[in-house]
Amino acid sequence: MNRRLWLVSLAAVTAGFLILTVLQAKDFNESEPPVSDTVRFQEADQHVWKFKPVNGTLCRRLWDETAACWLTDWIPV
Repeated sequence: MNRRLWLVSLAAVTAGFLILTVLQAKDFNESEPPVSDTVRFQEADQHVWKFKPVNGTLCRRLWDETAACWLTDWIPV
């Protein structure tokens, strides 16, 4: 009798543990965002040297094509 009661108790605890584990796994899977096949890379900034004569002296200035702004002042070459 003792052995039968022990086996029934063990079976009930095991069944309860399995049910809780399945329910927790189901909730976890539903909360995950979907996986995307798209991979995004940040492109590097494009820098270009611009040249121009200033007061008879050839000068250069660095232009950022990505941000559309000057990075340096006019520098004599």
